[in-house]
Amino acid sequence: MVAKGLGSGLGVGDEHTLTYRTPGNRQFVITEPSQSVGFYSSAAGLSQTSGIGTFIAAGDTPLNYSGAEGKLLAVNSGASDVEFIAASTVVAGTSLKIDDADGDTSITTVEGYLSGSGDAIQFEVDGDNVMFLSNLGDASDGPILNLVNNDGSIVSDDVIGHIVFSGTDAGQAQYCSQIKCVSTTTHGAGTSTNASSKLEFYSRNGTTNTLGMYINYNGELWAPVVYGNGVAWGARDVYISPSGEMGYLSSIRESKANIQDLSNIDWLYNLSPVSFNYREYEKIDQTSEVDGKTETKTVKNYLDTYSSEIEYGLIAEDVALVNTDFCDYDVDSEGNKTLVGVGYKKLITPMLQALKDQKKLIEDLTARIEALEGK
Repeated sequence: MVAKGLGSGLGVGDEHTLTYRTPGNRQFVITEPSQSVGFYSSAAGLSQTSGIGTFIAAGDTPLNYSGAEGKLLAVNSGASDVEFIAASTVVAGTSLKIDDADGDTSITTVEGYLSGSGDAIQFEVDGDNVMFLSNLGDASDGPILNLVNNDGSIVSDDVIGHIVFSGTDAGQAQYCSQIKCVSTTTHGAGTSTNASSKLEFYSRNGTTNTLGMYINYNGELWAPVVYGNGVAWGARDVYISPSGEMGYLSSIRESKANIQDLSNIDWLYNLSPVSFNYREYEKIDQTSEVDGKTETKTVKNYLDTYSSEIEYGLIAEDVALVNTDFCDYDVDSEGNKTLVGVGYKKLITPMLQALKDQKKLIEDLTARIEALEGK
């Protein structure tokens, strides 16, 4: 290592120079007052341009130090860039940006992502679609991955973003299952920034995608292929609890309390079985104010058209006049009940008791008849 030009009392125009030199004549030079840093190598042909700290090799610019456009440091290789950028440029708070050659694909760190919340890493592809990785300033929420579609004309059924799962075979990516976020309304002026959408879950068999399930904008769970899927032995009914939990309904003694034998089921004979056709319906959203908050609920608006298939059953309002224990109700946040249906499966047990009562009656009558005939 050689230190050259070190000392004091030099006149105007003199330079203080610190040189690190290797046996292969490669050098690292710091000069003052020009405040430049240079790399020199006879083998690599590196040379220093004056005054701004730009270093050139083989006609390209691998390292650039400049105050232009707020850049603190830029590394350019022709195919991609690495830039350390001041907070006033590109995105407020940006500290690092990595670009491709045409500048439309980049990785950028962003301070104060989404109006002063947590920091983020921004991934931009083709100048439009962006992914953010952030904590949104709230550690309790954990890290958040945000896919942003910058298309300014998103309408209903447009795909906002994908998450795709892929494997590889001999180095070739194999497209597999995916999750889609699909718009259910037009995203535009006058609409909410959190516009309506649904999540679709697809499985893949060969080259065929199958929509197995989706969660609608109102939280409804749809599984299109389930209806046509037959199951073998051992199947169970699926029940849904008031909280939305799905599972089977336990019948073991341990799960029950206040067990009593049925006695009077005379009310059963007051039910009026009917035949009918189900009316078609459309779903609409109704909003209401509850405790100063706006709540939206999806309801069915029944139409005058109806299915051609004949059904058999009971009318919920009629059953409620006989025995409310066999009716289904929706309950709102204030405890108000709305009649919505009949619990048909509950009727099996009193019907079994009715069969037992009828059997006993038949046996008693048969015994009386036999006694009379024997006289």
